[in-house]
Amino acid sequence: MTEQESEFKNLNDRLVLELIDADSKLELLYHLKSRTEDALDQLNLAPAFFGITMESLATDAIITISRFYDKDPRSQSIYHYLRFLLLLLPLIKIKL
Repeated sequence: MTEQESEFKNLNDRLVLELIDADSKLELLYHLKSRTEDALDQLNLAPAFFGITMESLATDAIITISRFYDKDPRSQSIYHYLRFLLLLLPLIKIKL
């Protein structure tokens, strides 16, 4: 594997893991919010815990998603990934 192919694989793997992480947090947040009506008694046993947990999940998901659009050239954002693809894709032989 060439250096460019290795860098492409690493960038791709990191971005996919970040997307999975953000999706998991949002799914858990939606699940907790959907249960607020039918499981309100259980949620009220520890309202601070569930409130902080839901706010933390939302904040963390927003921060994770915003990193994709970071324009800092040192970051591993979608812009970095796309620049890499545009410059080196003609040189990389990707096997599907």
